[in-house]
Amino acid sequence: MTVALGRGELFLIAAAALIPRLLLVYFAPEMTGDWEVYRTVADNVLANQCVSLSNPLGGECVPHWGGNQLPGFPWFVAAVWSIFPHDWIWIGVAQSVVITVTTVYLAKCAAQIIPGRAWSLAAGLLLALSPLAVPWARFTLPEALAMAASQWILAELVRSFMERRLRLIPLAIASSLAIFLRYDSFLLAVPIAITGVVIHGSQEAMKRGLLLMLIVAVPLGLWWVRSFTAGLGTYPLPYTLQSGGAPPFGYIAWGKTWAVDQYQAPNWVYAVYTKRYSTINIDPDVYRSADERRRTEALIAELTAGHELRPFPDHIDAAFAVLAAERRAAEPWRHWFFLPLLRAATLWFNPRNSAAWPVSLNTVRDEGLPNRSRLLEIATDNPGAVWVKLGTAGYRLAVPFTALVLLIGMRRRRTAAWLLLSALAFAAASTVFHAALLMTEPRYIVATMPFFELAILAALARRYAVKD
Repeated sequence: MTVALGRGELFLIAAAALIPRLLLVYFAPEMTGDWEVYRTVADNVLANQCVSLSNPLGGECVPHWGGNQLPGFPWFVAAVWSIFPHDWIWIGVAQSVVITVTTVYLAKCAAQIIPGRAWSLAAGLLLALSPLAVPWARFTLPEALAMAASQWILAELVRSFMERRLRLIPLAIASSLAIFLRYDSFLLAVPIAITGVVIHGSQEAMKRGLLLMLIVAVPLGLWWVRSFTAGLGTYPLPYTLQSGGAPPFGYIAWGKTWAVDQYQAPNWVYAVYTKRYSTINIDPDVYRSADERRRTEALIAELTAGHELRPFPDHIDAAFAVLAAERRAAEPWRHWFFLPLLRAATLWFNPRNSAAWPVSLNTVRDEGLPNRSRLLEIATDNPGAVWVKLGTAGYRLAVPFTALVLLIGMRRRRTAAWLLLSALAFAAASTVFHAALLMTEPRYIVATMPFFELAILAALARRYAVKD
């Protein structure tokens, strides 16, 4: 039997969600390279009422799609700064409050499908204190808000399941906001579609899904019209330089024929964004042949000698595009199957990643991956960091594995099976998408965690608290 959570329990969940985040925001704020882009757009929104990467002080306001993503996060930053002082800490506080509200709302909705007050409270506390969610509030990135949007959508799906009808308007609003925060939020359509089929059957779900898409398309379509009429093309660029220009796609395509994780990025792709091409340092093991190495090193030498701090020249980019095409043609299986598989594994199990917690192995960031011979020494010198990294990596891997085991063992527990299937399908779609695009940082899959955590607690509760 399900029991609604009382005010005291909801307050406990709110405190558990808010206090740790505020402490991290105050004591360990983290500025990222992407922040410069987000801040520039936000400053233009405040100072010039435009979405642009131009210098806000100049008032030039050359239109842009929104920076690194659509302008959801800069709009949020600008809204906060229009009320509070122009300081990052207020953004962190606001993010923490938003995700606390969505956590409490999700916990309250989840109590409708989780039997037993203790299990419902446990689910709420797990959502509030998830080790893969809490620390993102301290970062100058949209991850915390993307997590909040994911929680909101999951809460609406739970309510839809209980009411036996998709809640189209709330789902459309939450989905639109999520996509404005991050492009990959369109993947939330996967659990929405599964829920629609479970509730309405495939034919009716298609009709309602189409209506939902049309509602979501309204704000996105208006922004597309604004951007297209401003001369920005038919779609936003997948990568954006701080100058607002297009990156060298040929060079990036060449990197995608061998790169596996973000620890290689300082040695090849960061130089594109800083225009400090002398920092490019390609591992010799990358090359397939002596001829490829010779041609590549000649291109990098030309780039370094004549174009430092200048735009990436088109003819060098075109030469790298040729190299990329040759590598894909020579090793199609490696490029289209083996490398994405390695990247997918890195997304879900990466013991070098800190999961946004303020810990470090005290290595120089631009060195990339620490020398293997020094790993034991580094671990000995930084035991706390090692435990955090291993613990969060193990948790990230254990969550989908546990969900899969529980789904296989389901016997006529429709509610739990629906949640587990939604979580696993969402995670699978997210994994394929990000692995294909060489987006291997585990932060790209954090939005799947509320689905997994709620599904696992609901499945365990229905298995051990009552018999369906």
